Amino acid sequence: MAKAFTDEEKVVIYNKLINLGSEYIARFGFKKTSIEDISKGVGISKGAFYKFFESKEIFFFRITEEIEREIKEKAMSIIPKDRSNFKEDVLNNFFEYLSILKEPKYSIFFGCEDYDYIIRGIPEEEISKHFKKDNEDILEIIKDAGDLIDYNNLDVDFVSGIIRAIFLCLTHSNQIGRDVIDKVIRAQSEILVNHIFKI
Repeated sequence: MAKAFTDEEKVVIYNKLINLGSEYIARFGFKKTSIEDISKGVGISKGAFYKFFESKEIFFFRITEEIEREIKEKAMSIIPKDRSNFKEDVLNNFFEYLSILKEPKYSIFFGCEDYDYIIRGIPEEEISKHFKKDNEDILEIIKDAGDLIDYNNLDVDFVSGIIRAIFLCLTHSNQIGRDVIDKVIRAQSEILVNHIFKI
């Protein structure tokens, strides 16, 4: 009979699975990362693994959500305190922030075809929940701009979509063209800033 985990053990095991899964994906990629190896590495059975995650795709999706959370935390400094050159400063801060996605630590999770395959295996309600969280995070990131936000015309779904498009461009820069990628990202960023702020 399988051992029942306490709530405390569940939290510890969940975090260990996410951390070890992140390491394995970074080292071996999605396809070569084995649920059996990860389960063994954490000290649980493969059957017990599925008490935490209903599928391999959901497991990998949870890992990418953790990576995204880390990336979003770094976005909290995008809004400048000084408003004298606000638009240019926001654009420059955002552009600098996006450069972190080029780091292998992050690009390995979003810049491969396996990621697209995983997303196709995620239930629609999970994707909707994820997009809703994206919208909430965007409002949290921009809130310090206060009265400069154009709330009357703000379409947060559109803003989320543009940000996802920018992420896709960055992770597929070879297909877009390395010689034009910075111009493309800058243009998308300007659309974003012009939509959000009254400037």
